[in-house]
Amino acid sequence: MNRYKAPYIEKSDLEVATVTSGLKKEVPLCSFNGKFAQYYIGYAGSTTNKRSKIVGAVSAEMVEKAIFNLLGKGPEDMPWPVVLDLQKDIIYHTFHAHSEEISAIMGWNKFVARTKHEF
Repeated sequence: MNRYKAPYIEKSDLEVATVTSGLKKEVPLCSFNGKFAQYYIGYAGSTTNKRSKIVGAVSAEMVEKAIFNLLGKGPEDMPWPVVLDLQKDIIYHTFHAHSEEISAIMGWNKFVARTKHEF
């Protein structure tokens, strides 16, 4: 089954998103809106531990909603929502926002402004 046969995805968009250096690469779809995802969302423990549990893929415009939905629902050993890039490396850890006494969403917005991630 080809999961890219949704009516709102143009063929030209699919070719641009999936072809890199002549190799076809599968791009995950956002768990919320079905668009191409730019990130994964998951849980992690301490900030020194690189281990994480991915729970879904998200498009850039849905990261805030994903973080909000995961807050307070992580397993005991991995309570912190994290955002990962498509190579599955943690790029934002909500513990940092907690340690600065700001919300996880404000921390994400601060991260985006600082790193100039494009939506």
